[in-house]
Amino acid sequence: MGRRDRCMGLERNVQYMPNYKKCDYSEAVKCGIQNNHWTLRTIVSVGRKFSVFQTLLYDETGKVIASSNQTAWGTIRWKPQWKLTKIKESGGFMGAKQTEVFEMWPPKMEELPPLITPYIVGQSKFGFYGGLKRSACKIKSCRK
Repeated sequence: MGRRDRCMGLERNVQYMPNYKKCDYSEAVKCGIQNNHWTLRTIVSVGRKFSVFQTLLYDETGKVIASSNQTAWGTIRWKPQWKLTKIKESGGFMGAKQTEVFEMWPPKMEELPPLITPYIVGQSKFGFYGGLKRSACKIKSCRK
């Protein structure tokens, strides 16, 4: 399974936070601890048979407070292999005659790679927010 970490556009937005300290957001959780904010991390692991879409939410201390995993499986498609041959024979006592020969071979297996679809992302999002505990939120508007 392959995995690549990449952080896009975060530093551009977070610089307007009060108490912001310059940080390399390629290590986003570490910077979340340093700048005292929550960090949402999405990890996509792609393999030949299945792929995993994982979402993790870290609080300002670096502790995971919510997570979700969704797996996308590859599929196998069986393609039938056959051939129909028509043979026309002319002449003979009964006149022209047509013969059909049907040849069939074992089906060919085709493996399709796993795809991360919007459905997988949506299911991960619902599982993620469903697992988030209200007690994790420390601001007054969450306590209502």
